[in-house]
Amino acid sequence: IKDNNINIEVVLTSRYIDYFINEEGEYLSGNNSSRVIKNNYITLSKKLTAKDLGSARRCPSCGNTLNINQSGVCPYCKNTIDMSNYDYIVTSMEVK
Repeated sequence: IKDNNINIEVVLTSRYIDYFINEEGEYLSGNNSSRVIKNNYITLSKKLTAKDLGSARRCPSCGNTLNINQSGVCPYCKNTIDMSNYDYIVTSMEVK
């Protein structure tokens, strides 16, 4: 807890083989013999004063149901929704 926020820091390790093939499955470029390993550092923050939208996730302006994956604009009333007032939001991401 810092500056009136609850912060959660997550490290997500990605391991993958990074190369390109064409439509015939022939190797084009990249490294197809060893894995790439990257650490993704993600910080999520939520205000201590955040309000609960409930499980239905409704627009605070018009009450219509929100899709959590939308751009932050209600598709019905076009109100911009600042989710930091209601839930955790990603405040930083860094890949190393």
